[in-house]
Amino acid sequence: MNFELTPEIKTLLKQWINGIYSIDKQGLINVEGDVHIKNYEGTELPVRFGIVRGRFSCRDSKITSLAGFPSEVTQMFVCSFNRALKSLDGCPKKVGNSFRCWNNLKRFSKSEIKRRCRVKGDIAVKRRNLDRNYIRTYVDRPQEFKVFSQFDLWIPEGYGLHKPA
Repeated sequence: MNFELTPEIKTLLKQWINGIYSIDKQGLINVEGDVHIKNYEGTELPVRFGIVRGRFSCRDSKITSLAGFPSEVTQMFVCSFNRALKSLDGCPKKVGNSFRCWNNLKRFSKSEIKRRCRVKGDIAVKRRNLDRNYIRTYVDRPQEFKVFSQFDLWIPEGYGLHKPA
């Protein structure tokens, strides 16, 4: 069976994929390289991924589930900051490295992820927040830094992080 991609889908894949892809007999997109989806406005992906031999990341998007996501990712898998994500349906069955899943509409637990996916590395469901106390402890001259939210930190060029004495 021959699966044709629309020009719109080809444009998305060009934006999302850093590597090469092929389409198998089931119409699944297999990738040799990394997939990085950011600020996608659809509630689900317009394609179905198969195996991604690399990293797969989807963040800051409006997806509601992981439908269409790859069945296997050989390196890191990230799904974070997706403001409508409320289900792990479609989650990869196998991840070769770490699984990162935080700050979505629903907060998922490590046990929920372990029930659905065999993860070779660690599973992270929380992100360490940067706050002013953290900055005072780890950064030279914290008064010159700006915290826009608990996740965004502006560091002027030429400044480095250091460990407290």
